[in-house]
Amino acid sequence: MPTGSRVSVAVFIVLFACGEGSGSDRERAPAPADKTLGATIYASTVQGGNSFTCSTCHALTEPASDDLRRPGHPLGDPATRGTYKNGALDQMREAVNSCLTEWMNADAWTADDERWLALGAFLQSEAKGARATPLRFDIVAPLADLSGEGPVTAPPEQPPGEVDAGVSSPGCAQTHPKLGWVATLDTLFHGVSGRAEIVDDCTVEFTRFSYDGTGIDVRIYGAQNGDFGDGFAMSDDLLRAGGYEQETLTATLPAGVTLDELGGVSVWCVDVGVDFGSGSFAPP
Repeated sequence: MPTGSRVSVAVFIVLFACGEGSGSDRERAPAPADKTLGATIYASTVQGGNSFTCSTCHALTEPASDDLRRPGHPLGDPATRGTYKNGALDQMREAVNSCLTEWMNADAWTADDERWLALGAFLQSEAKGARATPLRFDIVAPLADLSGEGPVTAPPEQPPGEVDAGVSSPGCAQTHPKLGWVATLDTLFHGVSGRAEIVDDCTVEFTRFSYDGTGIDVRIYGAQNGDFGDGFAMSDDLLRAGGYEQETLTATLPAGVTLDELGGVSVWCVDVGVDFGSGSFAPP
């Protein structure tokens, strides 16, 4: 077992909030002797990932002994569910890996990874009774007003071509040698794609921009050398019902930051530190 092998929140967002489970993952049956180690993994972070653990978002049963209500479903029966992620996956390890890569900023686990075998054994030991009913869920638009004062409504959809993701910068100069440099966004998660161009000393314009509009606090981020975890926000939250399809938007450098510090841009999930799609600037 690698030192510091640890798991985080998102593993179980997929196991429960994001899906169902197939009790005996059909690749390799975890050894019962691993279940004690699996309990430790359940309560620990993953090496190289973010700061969450499985237990942060998922109790083993509800109501939990600490009286906290967690955002994810309890972990009492994932090993006996038939499918995951609204039926899209039929292996429990696939569901775990979806969380590891999309939410935890960690690498996926192979079928013979000791962390997966231990976690699987632990989840099997927690399963009670026969096969559990698969979970189903709907993704709803985020609320626009959480103040509780007056009616709460979802944000209105904006028509294509009229999206401004950042604060406009009228009068921004056009003097920097990076003017006209272009970055093409790699598609990593959530359907992100598009082209970004530096149009003046503080503005980047995105064209043919696509993104499904979901996640947790997703913004355009800039950074040098792809280090977006230490980068800077260039837009407001991009979450939007209906997402973006081949649209145009702009993002701006924050005060005190220059194009010298901008090597690339990312559609960045801030809370969990995950790159949904990014590209590095280069001369056209």
